[in-house]
Amino acid sequence: MFGYRFSESEEEQLHLWHLFAFAMAHRAPVKVSFFKEKKDEYGRLETSGGRRLYVKVTRTVEPHELVVTKAGHRLVNVVDRSPEGEWGPEYRTIRLDRVAHSRATGKPLAHVMTGHGYMCPSLLDGKPLHSTKRVLTAA
Repeated sequence: MFGYRFSESEEEQLHLWHLFAFAMAHRAPVKVSFFKEKKDEYGRLETSGGRRLYVKVTRTVEPHELVVTKAGHRLVNVVDRSPEGEWGPEYRTIRLDRVAHSRATGKPLAHVMTGHGYMCPSLLDGKPLHSTKRVLTAA
């Protein structure tokens, strides 16, 4: 089988939870592919036959917090280094059940880049992004 799928089990989400925790402990960015809901040019969610449509997005992010919502969704709060359509880094939340997995290998499309470091100010250190400058801090 070819293509990608959503995370299907608690075990897969736990693996991702540990992957992002490792990345935070080592201040290493993560290159991750996830699904987001597809929107039309007016910002409305697109559907096909009553089903929501999703688009796979790949980003390099810097995680700073792991959260479980009241509804039981596992989230990771990150700084997206280069968000689509925006200038400079932005905050983003990624649901772990929406992280893409390869159908061929069954592995998540998330890779900790241990040879790199954080480029943005991190909320791990209590340093939020500047509200107007949104600059990267590392060379």
